Amino acid sequence: MGEFIHLSEYDALDETRKFLEQESDFLTDEFVAVSLQISAQVHGFMQIQGITKENLVECMDVPFETIDSWLSGIHDFTISEIIRLRNILGIVIEY
Repeated sequence: MGEFIHLSEYDALDETRKFLEQESDFLTDEFVAVSLQISAQVHGFMQIQGITKENLVECMDVPFETIDSWLSGIHDFTISEIIRLRNILGIVIEY
């Protein structure tokens, strides 16, 4: 049998790893920006309409901590959550 290739010594794999790390940083930055935009829109609409976190907990049927996470901007919104928020609050969520 031949010798094993040490992955840390293989230049092509190092280049691929570096690329993926850079891409990951970009996607993380974009994710944070979109999450903050969605959060700000939901929070702003709640303030305008006088909707409390408790109201949203009841309408969305989720724990209070989930609403806090959503409004903090650090939540990983799913498409179904965005659609439910849009339908329940009657708003267009843009990002």
